[in-house]
Amino acid sequence: MQLTSTEKIEKLPLDLCSNEAAIRKNMRKAGEAIFEIGKHLKHVKESVIESGKWTEWLQSMDIEPRQAQRFIQVYTELSEHASALSGQSLTKLLTLAQISSTVGDIAEVIEKSHTLPGGQTKTIDEMTSRELDDLKKRLAKSESDVTELLEQTYALEGQVESAQKSERIAISQLEQALEQEPEIIEVIPEEMQRKYEEMVADSRQMEQSLAHTYERIAHLEKLEKVVRSQEESPMYDLTRSLQTVNRYFDTFTATQGFMETAIASAEQTTVDALETQFKSVQARMGIIQAEIDARKGIVTIDCKIIDGDFIGGKVGA
Repeated sequence: MQLTSTEKIEKLPLDLCSNEAAIRKNMRKAGEAIFEIGKHLKHVKESVIESGKWTEWLQSMDIEPRQAQRFIQVYTELSEHASALSGQSLTKLLTLAQISSTVGDIAEVIEKSHTLPGGQTKTIDEMTSRELDDLKKRLAKSESDVTELLEQTYALEGQVESAQKSERIAISQLEQALEQEPEIIEVIPEEMQRKYEEMVADSRQMEQSLAHTYERIAHLEKLEKVVRSQEESPMYDLTRSLQTVNRYFDTFTATQGFMETAIASAEQTTVDALETQFKSVQARMGIIQAEIDARKGIVTIDCKIIDGDFIGGKVGA
């Protein structure tokens, strides 16, 4: 049976690149539509619809109130970055809107790369929705820690100010007591002096606590710079990779009997493959060790690889 023009099946490209391009094009259209929907919903709610008619109007449009609020939140928080984010899904846009309400500069979050818990570095475009949600939680915790530390600092500053005020009052009272008649001086000055000394001691203790807090803030800022520097270094990825290899070695060699039995019972081809890989790793470790020794001032001599083994000697610089 011959198909009519309306029944003909659309022929789609068979190569992956063409399909990916088509998907990205339509994702960008969908992202742009999300911002447009949010803009118009916000306008209708604030300037068009009568008070009390919002929910009823949404029902007539077949839109859930919660879904409408999500569109509005995305537009409100991210409209300045709509062109850069138009290719994102509604789920990722909503997560970014929530991040925007937490951090000070959402532009930095959108533009920079972020290190994931597994050590990978990805941009917002490269992250999955789950990875972006995890980033949101980590940013929220970081902001919470900084806020808590600042609140402690403000509290200590208030306590120091209060202690200094009390100190000034005590000094004034002491001066007044010293100016009074001799018979009064015999009763009051000793008590006033004691209170004054207590207030001075409290004030000094508050100042010491505040200084300690400032030191903690400076230390945390220094640690943050060090961590960022390490994460940006190519040695960071190498170190993380070696840590992963060592964990695999720990798992395999944890039980001596198991390791011996596994090797003894394996096929010869498997053992040969294991030996080849081990020698390859051993040789590369030797090269890395030579670079580390050179950094420490130790000179490696007669460095060569024989049958996959790293052979060399060391002398002091």
